[in-house]
Amino acid sequence: MAFTGIRRTAALVDGAALLLFTVIGIAMHGAGFGPGPILRNVVPILGGWYLLAPLTRVYARVGWSTLLIHWILTVPAGVVVRQVWVGRLFSRATVVFLVASLVFTLAFVAAGRFILWLRHRRAVPG
Repeated sequence: MAFTGIRRTAALVDGAALLLFTVIGIAMHGAGFGPGPILRNVVPILGGWYLLAPLTRVYARVGWSTLLIHWILTVPAGVVVRQVWVGRLFSRATVVFLVASLVFTLAFVAAGRFILWLRHRRAVPG
């Protein structure tokens, strides 16, 4: 499968949305932008997102249903990896972080995909 056109753009838009989510989270919690906070927040979320993409086929069939299936599988997985990394898997913080991650990653990724859909819709005649 060639990774071109709308697939590549969707992958880039999703990555930018997830990166924005993690950067805003780091800034809001005052963790600083050193290598530690960036790695422990970006790697689990973005890594899980892209590692599981071939399994969920989120970029083979770009659409809302594949996006939602991919999101509901990968974001919780990324949260679990992150919480293990910071040593807080079995804590109230995990539940709070999971809920916040689900809400805000969906908002950011959906906004990016909506903008992509609008641009693609205008570019395709008919």
